[in-house]
Amino acid sequence: MNKANRCLLHLACIARKLPRGTPIRWHWDHLLREFGMGVYSKALTGDNSHIASDV
Repeated sequence: MNKANRCLLHLACIARKLPRGTPIRWHWDHLLREFGMGVYSKALTGDNSHIASDV
């Protein structure tokens, strides 16, 4: 599944769940991750400061 399809599916789930008042955090986090933002951005880009680069 390509990036555009994943984003559209997350947006569809958010649009369906938002009026009901159900949590959308999981879809929001994954949507942000598709664009390199959010809580997982450092883990995906390799900017972890605890990993030694000279190993």
